Amino acid sequence: MARFLLFLLLFASAPRLPAQERGALMEGVLHTLVNRYYARDLRGVLPKLAEPYLEEARLAEDLDGERRIVHRFLGGLDSSHLALLSSRTYRTLEDELRRRAHATFGFELVELEQGYFVDGLLEQGPAARAGLVRGDQILAIDGEAVQHSKRLDWRSDDAALPDPPRHALFVEPTGRVTLVYRRRRDGPAASLVIQAAKDSAWNAGRRSERVIEERGYRIGYVHSWFIPFQGLARRMEQLCSHTFAECDALIWDLRGRGGSADEALRLVRLLDRERRVWAKPLILLQDADTRSAKEVIADELQRSGSAVVVGEPTRGAVIPATFEAVGPHTYLMFPSSTLGEFTQRLEGHGVLPDVPIRADLPWSGGGDPILRAGVVAARAWCDLLRQGSRRK
Repeated sequence: MARFLLFLLLFASAPRLPAQERGALMEGVLHTLVNRYYARDLRGVLPKLAEPYLEEARLAEDLDGERRIVHRFLGGLDSSHLALLSSRTYRTLEDELRRRAHATFGFELVELEQGYFVDGLLEQGPAARAGLVRGDQILAIDGEAVQHSKRLDWRSDDAALPDPPRHALFVEPTGRVTLVYRRRRDGPAASLVIQAAKDSAWNAGRRSERVIEERGYRIGYVHSWFIPFQGLARRMEQLCSHTFAECDALIWDLRGRGGSADEALRLVRLLDRERRVWAKPLILLQDADTRSAKEVIADELQRSGSAVVVGEPTRGAVIPATFEAVGPHTYLMFPSSTLGEFTQRLEGHGVLPDVPIRADLPWSGGGDPILRAGVVAARAWCDLLRQGSRRK
């Protein structure tokens, strides 16, 4: 069973809809939910709830307008994993969950009140190699204001959650993009060119693997952007048994989206302290984007005492996602079932960190307070173990 959280699509200039097609997207979404929405007691009332949105959708002049109406309708339902996805986003999600490389610039944009800011920057990916850092404010894309750029994908956040809009950039047609950015709030504007490449979050995770030297301790570090259908449990076992075997502690970075619940449970079984695959200090990093399968991991390892969790509260989006084509180049992501006790305990609540740290984004200059706090927590745990050993 897999769960994810992904993006929605908005074209900067959408074609006008013929009168006979207006409302078709909203009708497709409603039809799917009435037949397959996980909350069976709500299926019968969905048509009534959708009436005002259907009326608006039938007056929409373009597909963008209708998508915004659908987004508002989905946002009124009390569930996570409700979103419209472009076909491009759906293919990207499939690629990531299957560990397949795809054409990418290696970053996303988060839309805040102050502007558009770089986030989701893949380690040593195309954008990082070009010099972009997390927290840079993007002022223009290929000479156009960001909000008017044809490169800008539609907002990618879950409709019913309080996430800020998140956007990917279309790689087509040239394979490169020119950005104007500002690193500091009052700093000068500069420009850079990013050449797209075939890459993936899985590859970035492999590139993230390193050993951090901290006051006499060696701390392994790895970032898992997604929980793929398979392969991550095997890789984590290799890291614990070989790559990081001589390390004093391990930091596992779970910031980012979700993934496969089955693989998440394999990872929990692997890293639970009773298994002894990793008997040393284990620090989990999380933020407000951590959700789905990763929330299961953080909750289980925290509850068993196997790990200390550092960062922000997770989003509380722990319910499986299903996908259905509902319109031109558009998929509906929706929940058709639950994850039993995990959904009951975590949906709408999330996982609270043991060490709360806020991850500020705007003009952060690539700073990473959550990682720094994770290193401090790992060192403190190692100090306690060393002191206990000395007393013995």
